[in-house]
Amino acid sequence: MVVIFDCRVREDEVPDGLKADMYRVAQEAMNNVVKHAVATEIRVTLQRNANDILLTIQDNGIGFEQLPLSADDASFSGLGLIGMQERVESNGGSFSLQSSQRSGTLVSATWRI
Repeated sequence: MVVIFDCRVREDEVPDGLKADMYRVAQEAMNNVVKHAVATEIRVTLQRNANDILLTIQDNGIGFEQLPLSADDASFSGLGLIGMQERVESNGGSFSLQSSQRSGTLVSATWRI
């Protein structure tokens, strides 16, 4: 598996309170790819614009049928996806997940800074 990391943010541009959350979201998303996606490539991108920091993790794997993320879905989707969403939103960020069978998965997290 190839991992491509594109970082367009200096460390001092990331608030200290977000660093651990960003790491954990990336870690969980990449772990899901390794365990489930049958992917050959993961692309991790960290970028900043004037008001936001955006973290994306995209794979070229088999994807999955997307379901709404809620605590009620935990038994089906696993706590990892819900945990990523809660971690991002607990710091005022927004979380999105896009996936479909055979087209890979894109995990995005955006925080206002």
